[in-house]
Amino acid sequence: MPADAGKAIHYGIMPIQARGDSSQLIQACQRELGPSAQRMGVNLTNNPSIVPHCMMADIDNKLAVLQKQNCRFVVLILFDKFCYFQVKRYSDILSGLPTQCVLDKTLRRGQCGPNLMLKINGKLGGVNWSIPSMVSDKELIQVFGIDVTHPAPGGRREMQMSIAAVTASISADLMRYAVVVRQQNTRQTGNNSTREIVDAMDSIVYDLVQACAKNNGGKLPDRLIFYRDGVSEGQFQHVLVEELTAIQKVCRNLRPDYEPAITYITVGKRHHIRFLPLQGERNVKPGTVVDTQITAKNEFDFYLCSHEGIQGTSKPAHYSILYDDSNWGSAQLQLFTYCLCHAYLRCPRSVSIPAPTYYAHLAAFRARDWLNGVRSVDMLIEKNQFKIHNLQKSAMFFL
Repeated sequence: MPADAGKAIHYGIMPIQARGDSSQLIQACQRELGPSAQRMGVNLTNNPSIVPHCMMADIDNKLAVLQKQNCRFVVLILFDKFCYFQVKRYSDILSGLPTQCVLDKTLRRGQCGPNLMLKINGKLGGVNWSIPSMVSDKELIQVFGIDVTHPAPGGRREMQMSIAAVTASISADLMRYAVVVRQQNTRQTGNNSTREIVDAMDSIVYDLVQACAKNNGGKLPDRLIFYRDGVSEGQFQHVLVEELTAIQKVCRNLRPDYEPAITYITVGKRHHIRFLPLQGERNVKPGTVVDTQITAKNEFDFYLCSHEGIQGTSKPAHYSILYDDSNWGSAQLQLFTYCLCHAYLRCPRSVSIPAPTYYAHLAAFRARDWLNGVRSVDMLIEKNQFKIHNLQKSAMFFL
């Protein structure tokens, strides 16, 4: 589904810190986007607003001018990565104007139009493809991706806090996502161990379930499926008890009789398991599942190799189902998980983990970008939650 249902989309192009004449790069950008947009059914205007020169100090002002010219998005040609942080702060937090950054050397190489348009269409509300086998006419499913990233040693205090990101589907086809991003303490209170629990999980899930209902005629989801990244096996029960309790509390607060089926799954990539075919091909085929022999005897877990190995031996993801009160069998849950690995809007191939988990990872690292180089976090954070612009909360800005 193309963004804006095929209506004409006006956009802008702006090189930042250009080294010399940038007219050829601007023309190259138009040549790359035009045919790719056409193939996707996205109707870009032939006369974009162009700002031929912009210095770092003028980024906010120039983007504000382009927004007043009714640009739906702006392509920024970067000659280095340092201004990326400022651009994304303005775009995601302050103005809500979608931006797509591309390095000058990427434009010079060419053939980047298809990848750029996958991201742009997603940021503007379009859907690049759908997976019919994921959805059901009988029930509304909402899937969540959860990730907590921890800081590297050193640096300012605000850079020394963990960032928790929770993404959740808001469309019935499970292709559109909203996100909540929070900053939280890295260490547990009373000891020095790393804190993996997501703070304020109840309010986060409440907001995201409400967003899903708002987007589906007021209907609350019948099934909630959580894919949780970044948890070691030793922390499974601790994380499950705290976060599942918060999730169940949310359901009661939404409506006393609201009892959706809940499935809570951890996604792990930090292991040494590899699969090799007995003969012939170098890697196992995408969709290969192993749920016997090497899995836990008294637990429900499986390994899924969902992506095609391009280089080296494919590494499967390890899924541990910590809680499940649904009526799905193991085969159905494995197939659903595999389908979600095809729902990642930035890539036309299946990826190694489910799309919502990937999106949570991207959103958490985008928050690090917002913090990079900022003097005061007050403009970014309120009550530990990042103040994402209302226009961007459900716009998949992190693509």
